[in-house]
Amino acid sequence: MILRVANDPSSVPSIEVFYHDLMAFVSLLNDGHSRIYLPQKIKKRINYLPFKLEVIEEQLVIVASLPEYHSYHFQPIKKINGRTAADFLHSLCTHYWQSNTMYSLICFQNEPSFFLPDDSLLVEFENKELATFKWNNNQIQWDTPFNIPSTIVDKVIFSNKNLLIIHLPNTTIVKIKDFMSEQVVEDFYQHLPYLQASQEIIFDIRGNAGGNSGHANEIAQAFFSDKIQTEKVYYQQFDAETYANITQTLFHVPKDQLQNHEQWNYLNHQFLIEKNEYDFYPKRKGLLKDKVVKILIDHLTYSSAENFAIIFDQSGRGLILGETSAGSTGQPALIKLKTGGTFMVTAKKVLHPNGHSHHNIGIMPKVTLKKKLSDKHTDQVLKKALELSIEKT
Repeated sequence: MILRVANDPSSVPSIEVFYHDLMAFVSLLNDGHSRIYLPQKIKKRINYLPFKLEVIEEQLVIVASLPEYHSYHFQPIKKINGRTAADFLHSLCTHYWQSNTMYSLICFQNEPSFFLPDDSLLVEFENKELATFKWNNNQIQWDTPFNIPSTIVDKVIFSNKNLLIIHLPNTTIVKIKDFMSEQVVEDFYQHLPYLQASQEIIFDIRGNAGGNSGHANEIAQAFFSDKIQTEKVYYQQFDAETYANITQTLFHVPKDQLQNHEQWNYLNHQFLIEKNEYDFYPKRKGLLKDKVVKILIDHLTYSSAENFAIIFDQSGRGLILGETSAGSTGQPALIKLKTGGTFMVTAKKVLHPNGHSHHNIGIMPKVTLKKKLSDKHTDQVLKKALELSIEKT
């Protein structure tokens, strides 16, 4: 399909069909950093859901919506437009990330009518109730930047779209939405007096979409006096000299004998260079080295946010709580497509510093706490982190 369209663009019925096929093709890489971004000509025609979906206890549910649909919150969904919830979620994974339903669902909610082109949505709930939902012309930001428990909302000392800091008598909670900007680093260190006055720091990086791993490392540096090992990486290399030598050797070998020649495989001579990567920020070193650290993660803790958790996991420096992280790190490359979209693909292989792969596996918490339908808006993970005794981990 891809080669046919590349050679004859007129052979595809529509650009929408082409991008459906292209996304399904790229999803075979099964990597959270390899995906297709739709071109503007498609995005400008997209309509949006009047609600937000989430998977809790393996059930697809509405967790936020426009006021007229509030009565449907947390009711397990059986079918959407005649498709079972399981089939619906599977189709999303085959367009985004085959091993991560939650990530695929988030991606879908940024371009829902691309997958569900019907004029309205017919939802059948497990309790047999039927409801019709109309598309919304504009995408709605359902959540405030952070969901703050009402019992501590008056303890907020700083809040913007990327960072929230809550200062309690012995604990400071630092909720980081992403590591996209250097500003999150500056905002964190501007509140150093509060952090130094605490016995423990709780980092909440649930739902953190990652960003620049350098920003994550610079924040982590406060808890380490020496350089920090961030990851084990493998860079793909191509040995041009070997390739040149082999082409000379095989130049006069008959075509029908090439593949049986002992040096044939060297024409594709590529190899991976292994490297342990470290980072170090002298002006930040050890500023909080005596503080207890707890880190909250979930299935949407992704990319450089996972790197952040790995630093503490590798060193045994912090207690990780919540759910297994997304399972994708690695620097992506962005390639513009002639049809207007963008192909993002992982450019290097990354492992946990101990050499273990966490790709499609994630970082395992030391204390596993899974979200339950009965919890609804209660943050049991943060509650548990606050209840645990303060001790050096």
